[in-house]
Amino acid sequence: MVAGARSIAGIFLEARERVQTHLFRFALHISHLPSPQTHITVVHVPDIEYERWMVDLAGAESLEQLFANMAEDVLAGFVLEQPLVMVQPTAESLLQEIQQGRRTRDFKYGDVNKVLARREALTQVLTSHRVVLGLMDQSSHFYRRIPVQESFAQYPQFVRNWLWPWPEQSPAMVISPLLQYFPIDSAPSQERRLASLEGDKVIPMFPLQFWAASQGQHMPAGVSTALSWRRDRGFNLGVEQIRTSVAAEIVPIYGTFSGIRASMRQITLGAALAGDQLSGWVLLGRDGGSTLEQSAQVIASLGDRAFLFEPAWWTFAHKAMLAGFAVYMLFIMPFLPLPWIMGLGSLTLVGLAAVQVLGQTLAGFWLPMGELLIFAAGAWVAMLIWRWQRGERARLQTRADASCLALAERALDENRLEDALNHVRDCRTTPASLDLSRRIVEAYETRGDFSEALQVLRNIYRWRFRRRDVRARIKHLRALINQQERDAENAQSSSIPP
Repeated sequence: MVAGARSIAGIFLEARERVQTHLFRFALHISHLPSPQTHITVVHVPDIEYERWMVDLAGAESLEQLFANMAEDVLAGFVLEQPLVMVQPTAESLLQEIQQGRRTRDFKYGDVNKVLARREALTQVLTSHRVVLGLMDQSSHFYRRIPVQESFAQYPQFVRNWLWPWPEQSPAMVISPLLQYFPIDSAPSQERRLASLEGDKVIPMFPLQFWAASQGQHMPAGVSTALSWRRDRGFNLGVEQIRTSVAAEIVPIYGTFSGIRASMRQITLGAALAGDQLSGWVLLGRDGGSTLEQSAQVIASLGDRAFLFEPAWWTFAHKAMLAGFAVYMLFIMPFLPLPWIMGLGSLTLVGLAAVQVLGQTLAGFWLPMGELLIFAAGAWVAMLIWRWQRGERARLQTRADASCLALAERALDENRLEDALNHVRDCRTTPASLDLSRRIVEAYETRGDFSEALQVLRNIYRWRFRRRDVRARIKHLRALINQQERDAENAQSSSIPP
């Protein structure tokens, strides 16, 4: 049962997403789209190179060359699947101390010093304002030092051969430098989060931080470059503003959701190293990774201001409409004529779709109507089915009533009053059945069986909700019964001899 409920919920969510997607794309066709102005260079790194970068400096030569091939004004974003462990200052300082004690004897000290210089240079690049590091779905690593279980034995063999004798393994944890990681929301959804809200703390997501870093490079002197956020206004960065929903979400126009792609130059790592200097906005990530493409589209949407946002009042309006539909479906729709149900249902569906389309085209609002449309359409169809089933049941009951009344009529004509009464009881309470019941009452009166006539009248009294004419007839029958009983007593007393 749980699996069935989950499958139904999954079908509902998929249907809602499809409805909202179709309305979103329809609105794009009839709206004025912003012209692409943001140009991003996306460097696709082969799997082998990408994984070598994640491990240690020994495999990071191509990364160093790539940073060296970037212009001074470039802003690079690095899409990471795990924290970087290739630069480790604690291990470096310990290695340097060992080397300083063996400086006179170690003829390869110069090579070791070169390795340390490379690590220091790479650390400076990764912690500079020119590079923004994004980390996929690892919220525990944001803004914190990342413990890495390392020891000297895990260093490459050629580094270990430079030092002799090699000391014992270090019992302490080796800590990577304080690299600042920004989360990447890789979950498939129409809305994209721009920040992670943890209580009063607002942690920018990778696309927002990348955009803020690019704006900070061009901010005039004296203007604050700190991001601030308000639930009703979104993000502010100096004079720049990004409107968001109360959950810090936007709906980017670029991406798979709309089918519109941003202006991007996608090259391989080899082309980036062999070509001219890279300039502008550059994104690095694993080749073929969907998160790299997704991040590039969101960043381009921020740069071109090509996105929608959900206004703060929409949550209340959405819940109010759901409650209104529930009240209408339960207490109003069942009592409306079928033409009214058809007309109001069609008008409601068209109106809901128009709200999302017009909100998107006229005001840049994201007013998702998928849930309301499915709810309204489902209620409309369910009500039509219920009305059809009720009509079928009514038609069958009408035919059954006609048969029972015909049998009752025949029994009444043949003066079989008990059979006629039983057939009438099988019918619904209708004017025809009540009229036939009255005729049975009259037949019982004609026969002189006032008690049976009174019993039938009491049933009519209950069926007809205590009508006055029936009440008067009951009083009359009671009087007749009383008179009949008195006559019987008088006859009995007169028959007894004095």
